[in-house]
Amino acid sequence: MHGKGTYLWKNGLKYQGQFSNNHLTGQGTLTWPNGSTYTGTVNSGKRHGWGEYHNSIDGSSYRGSWKEG
Repeated sequence: MHGKGTYLWKNGLKYQGQFSNNHLTGQGTLTWPNGSTYTGTVNSGKRHGWGEYHNSIDGSSYRGSWKEG
């Protein structure tokens, strides 16, 4: 996979964004089955760089730098 697209895992996790050489890399959004989301930079499938996470269960959120998840 290379370019933009959507990937859905069997457990319900969804990624919409950029892919490079079959890796989630670049800008994208991860959406968990419980409705929690992360939008920002992804590097080799991990939250890495600038991003924003919203927890749908308790309403907490974090906006800032991430390092390897």
